[in-house]
Amino acid sequence: MKNRTYLYAGLLLCGTLLSSCDAILDVKPTDSIDAATSLTTEEDFKTATVGAYSYLRETSLYGRQLITYPELLANNAAHPGRSTNL
Repeated sequence: MKNRTYLYAGLLLCGTLLSSCDAILDVKPTDSIDAATSLTTEEDFKTATVGAYSYLRETSLYGRQLITYPELLANNAAHPGRSTNL
């Protein structure tokens, strides 16, 4: 009786694995698009422009971060190592 239960469970598992569909895995990438079809309409250009400037919406940037972050990324800033502030 126990062997029959394992047999049915194994058959059910094999049937599930073999009958599963792979259409769920065929997804277009959302972080990159084709360059040939990316900017074709005026709406596409507006969306790209809004996306490029969306980082500037944060109000916390209009203190020192808007100036210091590009300097730190460009490796032009010198840090004396005595304190942790920028």
